[in-house]
Amino acid sequence: MSRQITLVREDLEDRDLANWLPLARRGIDVRVVATRRSRTYASTGCGLPVTHARRIGDLLGRGALARRAERLISRGVDPGRALGLERLLRVGDVVCVNETHIGVSAQVATLARHRADLLVVVVCYENVPFRYEEDPVVARRKDAVRRGAHRFVAATPGARDALRAEGVESSRIEVQPFGVDSTRFAPERRDPAIRERWGASDEVVVVLYAGRLLREKGLVELLLACADLDPARFLLVLVGDGPEELRLRRAAASLGLGDRVVFAGWQPWDDMPRVMASADVFAMPSLPTPYWEEQLGFSLVEAMASGLPVVSTASGAMPYVVGRDAGLLIEPYERAPLRDALQALVADREQRVRLGAAGRRKVETELDTEVVAVRLESLIDGWLRDRAVAIESRT
Repeated sequence: MSRQITLVREDLEDRDLANWLPLARRGIDVRVVATRRSRTYASTGCGLPVTHARRIGDLLGRGALARRAERLISRGVDPGRALGLERLLRVGDVVCVNETHIGVSAQVATLARHRADLLVVVVCYENVPFRYEEDPVVARRKDAVRRGAHRFVAATPGARDALRAEGVESSRIEVQPFGVDSTRFAPERRDPAIRERWGASDEVVVVLYAGRLLREKGLVELLLACADLDPARFLLVLVGDGPEELRLRRAAASLGLGDRVVFAGWQPWDDMPRVMASADVFAMPSLPTPYWEEQLGFSLVEAMASGLPVVSTASGAMPYVVGRDAGLLIEPYERAPLRDALQALVADREQRVRLGAAGRRKVETELDTEVVAVRLESLIDGWLRDRAVAIESRT
């Protein structure tokens, strides 16, 4: 039984591709087709062979005129389609795409209806049902994916429930979280030079956030909670960039936190294991909105692998990822519980160690890329056997 996997992605992200590397090391032929050169994640393929295919929309260029032209052509041609993609998919391929609302996902799912040699698998993180369907182009894409894809891998139970709500049969869905390489993200990666760069002494508890600086990440609420903490005991480090940075800097100054908050900026993924391990607490108080809830939260998993206790909110996928033992979950939009959770961890090293160790164990047993790969390999082999049986029964 041939096992060839082609990952079709718009943007390449190391966190995603790291979960497929163990399959390649197991002798499975894994390769990547990227439909644009990502500026967001700056990934080069994580060691997997990458072929580039251009999206129709990208041929129009960038800027307001290009966006207007894209809207015009979308009435007849999906600008998310990739040129020449059909020729890049080999006979017998398992083709894995991400999310139902992406143009190339619809392209691959539609193609599968005419090519029985392809097995199309869709990995879904989206946990808000009917998201983006106010756009008729996206609505058509999602309908094509739901009808044409063979199997769906939901990264969380919330993603599974969203797929079910949109009409995907339970028999086509498997829940499988994705994880991180626990040999890269580990407590032993702690780096005194990084703490020195932050201005954190050994006695100071570093509370870390890593991710995009967005309103829905609850970072204003995090600053408000930190304003009530003993300024001599903690340092808040925000790693990442985004549209909220200027407002957060102003808020930190207004709250008198100017010397207790470090804006560390975006950090390369290769540096993140040392960044994570050099902190003491990880905070991600994300806020659910009508259009978004926290999905898998790779930063949470990286923090847990690094032995950090987590302070987060009981919303989206956070309860599923963190569980009962790896951190403190509080209700979103609540300032006092967030303050109390941070204060408890800043004051109690023993609790930090206990929660951090529990998170590390969960990653090692459930959310390590090697563990994920074993499960993915089993699922793929089962799907290929089912397809072979179905083809044989038709001949």
